[in-house]
Amino acid sequence: MTAADPSPITDTIGKVLVVCSGQEADTDLLVAARGFAGPNGASLTVFSVVELPSDAAEWARAAQIDVEIAQARLVEDRRAALLARIEQTGPDDDISVEVRIGKPFIEIIRLVIAEGFDFVVKTAEPLQGVQRFLFSSTDQHLLRKCPCPVWLRKPGAPHAIGKVLAAVDVDLDDASEPETLELLNIRVMQTAARMSPISEAMVGVLHAWDAPGEGLVRLWASGPDSRVAAETYVASIHASRARAVEGLAAQVADRFDAAGLGRPTYHTILERGPVRSVIAEQTRALAADILVIGTVARTSLHGVIIGNTAEDVLNSIDCSVVAVKPPGFVTPLEF
Repeated sequence: MTAADPSPITDTIGKVLVVCSGQEADTDLLVAARGFAGPNGASLTVFSVVELPSDAAEWARAAQIDVEIAQARLVEDRRAALLARIEQTGPDDDISVEVRIGKPFIEIIRLVIAEGFDFVVKTAEPLQGVQRFLFSSTDQHLLRKCPCPVWLRKPGAPHAIGKVLAAVDVDLDDASEPETLELLNIRVMQTAARMSPISEAMVGVLHAWDAPGEGLVRLWASGPDSRVAAETYVASIHASRARAVEGLAAQVADRFDAAGLGRPTYHTILERGPVRSVIAEQTRALAADILVIGTVARTSLHGVIIGNTAEDVLNSIDCSVVAVKPPGFVTPLEF
């Protein structure tokens, strides 16, 4: 299958991993995860990782308890807390629960790979940096290294998703791997449609574009009116990008049709300017509930898993985020 092939979508969502902490925020997260998994026909697994303090041996010795017994108690306490949260959100017959000891991002990615999860849902843990919004270390690791899409849900976000914004880059001429970028764009838009199953939801497709040669056209145009030449150049770039975005939207809608999943409605938005500022401004202007973004479009370099532009964008917005990797991505972690 090529990027231009309008065949049915291939990215199924059959298994969703919900990463919980045993805290109050898990209740909202579980409600949102149920609302996402149900329409997609996916099963839910609730997963939590107990991270021991670095001085676990000394702590256990001071408490006069065997380390292994202490770990077992911590696991059972976390499991009980998770079961209580699940019970608050609905029946638990179809939800499995697993608790492990370890480093959270490592255990999450290890389980995703071992059991073939299609989606990770987690409450975002934002840290307020000196100059800009930052995600926690665990969230940053998942954004960079988890092979399946990761939904970092903003605390307090509404359960029902109303506005989803998909950020795409259709400047294939400037891409080092144009086919990979095109496939990533398709995956981003498919994911965005899946995030908004209700008919009244808005799925916006945002492309930040520019015409970097405008100044040179004004300077070097041989005709009598360089201004007209520059305006024509800018208009041609805008028209080309608009056609590309509209074509991409039609192609993905065709794939949903072919899969018998209905035809999503995409609203295309083109804004001129730097990617980081355009996306940040539009997520706020549209009051987007979720931004879906591809985090890398290069597969030839092992370990390059999030581009500088994507990382800048993720550190400049304050809505929930779904980060999508391109087909063929392999985590740099080794298990």
